[in-house]
Amino acid sequence: MAVSFSGSYNLKKVVAVVLGSASLWLALFSIASAEQINSFAVEYEIKPDSSVLVTETITYDFGQAQRHGIFRNVKDEHPQTASAWYKERYVDVELLSVRRSGQPEPYTLQSYDGMSAKIGRADTTITGEHTYEIVYVLRGALSESGDEIDFYWNVTGDEWPVTIRNISVNLVASGNIGLATENYCYAGVTGSKGTCTQRGQVDENQSFFIQNSLPGGNGLTISQRIILQGSPLALERYNLGPFIIGLVLLLLLASSIYAYRWKNKYKTDDSIIAQYEPLKELGPMMSGVLMDKRLDSRDITAAIIFLAQSGFISIKKTERKVFYTFEVDDFEVTLMKPIAEAKSGFHRTILGLLFDSTDDQGAVVKLSDIKKDQKKLLTSNNNLRQMRVAIDNDVVDSGYFEKNQGRLLLRTLVLLVVVGLFASFTLEWWNQWLGINSELMLLTSFVLIIIGVSFSIYLQKRRTRKGYEALNYLKGFKDFLSITEKERYKFHNDPALSPEKFMEYLPYAIAFGVEEEWAEVFKDIQITTPDWYSSSKGESFSATSFTSSLGAFSASFVGSTASSSSSSGGGSSGGGGGGGGGGSW
Repeated sequence: MAVSFSGSYNLKKVVAVVLGSASLWLALFSIASAEQINSFAVEYEIKPDSSVLVTETITYDFGQAQRHGIFRNVKDEHPQTASAWYKERYVDVELLSVRRSGQPEPYTLQSYDGMSAKIGRADTTITGEHTYEIVYVLRGALSESGDEIDFYWNVTGDEWPVTIRNISVNLVASGNIGLATENYCYAGVTGSKGTCTQRGQVDENQSFFIQNSLPGGNGLTISQRIILQGSPLALERYNLGPFIIGLVLLLLLASSIYAYRWKNKYKTDDSIIAQYEPLKELGPMMSGVLMDKRLDSRDITAAIIFLAQSGFISIKKTERKVFYTFEVDDFEVTLMKPIAEAKSGFHRTILGLLFDSTDDQGAVVKLSDIKKDQKKLLTSNNNLRQMRVAIDNDVVDSGYFEKNQGRLLLRTLVLLVVVGLFASFTLEWWNQWLGINSELMLLTSFVLIIIGVSFSIYLQKRRTRKGYEALNYLKGFKDFLSITEKERYKFHNDPALSPEKFMEYLPYAIAFGVEEEWAEVFKDIQITTPDWYSSSKGESFSATSFTSSLGAFSASFVGSTASSSSSSGGGSSGGGGGGGGGGSW
């Protein structure tokens, strides 16, 4: 019998049926292959010596998944406070035997805060339902508070990723141990006050607790009042946490004090005195470098203006249109002298940022074209890298900074910081898989970080006494350049303002980042247009207008100069001693 399709509607119905069937099949397959624990039965036998013999019978259903076995984790945590702040209570967990389906099953013990047993064979896979019997003994698990003794214990732990069904706990006391009528049971996520499905007492030597089901990530905790003559065994160990924190803080404080004292060894406490002239031997660019210890776009712009004043270039202010509509400032720079005539290698490099080495006198370049010339920018970057090295050597040779040959060591120490941070954030992995003690790893990580940071400071540029004296002088000169006219009364011996002073000191103001403040002082003073400057519109020279447009110079070199207790009912799920969980592998 033929089936006819009438249009796209029937086609959509067929597609919907096919997709629905596929989704249902995938859902059924997922359910069929999902792992879960079908039964989790535990018996706790409290011995006369206050130890607890534990027998866990776990029926684990792997479904259709191919697995080697399961792993079972039991934490050694104890809820009771230790006898001293530098100690902590703990529980000794000793694994006695593991069986699967009634037969001995191999296992390996892994590093863990307690017991972690990886059960199964790496060369064998299993599927379906299997029953594991795990027997271990707890020492120091009981708690004592005044006259009360409790067994407050996290039975399943909350680290199982699978659903746990049919949980039953049988608690028995042997010898002269008795069980009081007070007992509690909590089920749910950590901190939950929800009670379990059922709890009760058979007689003075036996109690039981039942929970129908627990989703993955949930746990079951029991609390039972114990009748015991004398005090239970209490195990304590030194808690390294406070010692580690104290040692780290001490190292951090000591290294910080040392690094600060080292860095500021030659720093003077002299007050900053206003200066009315620059340090002639430095020049504007080197003055800017000495102020902030780096070569930036402002220093380059200052050097360009200085070169213009020295007759090497001329600057013409022009305009260009953006999107054929908006006019913005641009500048044409003309080479007035051969680059080879520049006295300083630094100045020849600056001229090389504008012009090619083959350019002759009279060559013209636009700043806007420089920003778009990727080949030129790449060459400029290479030149500036070499220039930074030369400047570093120059300030050292001039006695302003101490010699520093630790760049390779600095990179190594930065690597130590990265390694230390990585180790700090991966403590659990180190602890679980490599067996490295987490406290020791944390201490080592912090020490690496502190050493790396301290020596990074140590290997930075350090000013000499001469360097700090020059810095204080330049700060005084910067104060003079940046002071407003209203505050100028504070300067008793400042020279008379003149157009010549404005032009002479302008490169320094640019290097210090106070060119606008310096220009504001001259806003009412007529300044003759310098012979190295012109405007396409024939505008007269204005100090404030010119300095506000200097951003175009800085922007042209941005890419080149960028740097870089519970038996009382006050417990909860997840409380008490123990905890942990498990899963398959």
